[in-house]
Amino acid sequence: MTILQATSTKASSGTTQSGRLFLLELSATTVKEVRPPKPFLDEIFATQPMAHWYEVFNGVHVTFGAVRGPQEVINDPQLAANNIVVPLESAGGKLTSTISSPIQVHGVAKVPAGRAPDLGEHTDEILQELGFDAKRIDALRASGAVPKAKERAA
Repeated sequence: MTILQATSTKASSGTTQSGRLFLLELSATTVKEVRPPKPFLDEIFATQPMAHWYEVFNGVHVTFGAVRGPQEVINDPQLAANNIVVPLESAGGKLTSTISSPIQVHGVAKVPAGRAPDLGEHTDEILQELGFDAKRIDALRASGAVPKAKERAA
């Protein structure tokens, strides 16, 4: 019989260190390491397309998942259906989606995801809330204390 076995080791400080996985061949009288499992498993999984392994593992109720690239994640219908990947409002350019905030407060609607503000984009509004009038803000700009607002490219 062939099995996978995980081992761990105790350091001199008494803490447990991560160990190794071994592929073992068991018989009535011996136990020997056959080979490291990763290359062995890579060889097996390379023999069939991913759709085959989905069918095999789903058929025997094994929890598993494929490692996906960024574009596959963004296009995953399950993530969209669960509002994990959501449209990105007014981002412009190539940005169309983002990861939704994982925080959900009962009774409070989530704010739609939006782009981050550009540097200085809200300077005037903040200074006005702090009591500065337009003349004083212009004076701060003229002195170089506050940079000139940049136009946002759409």
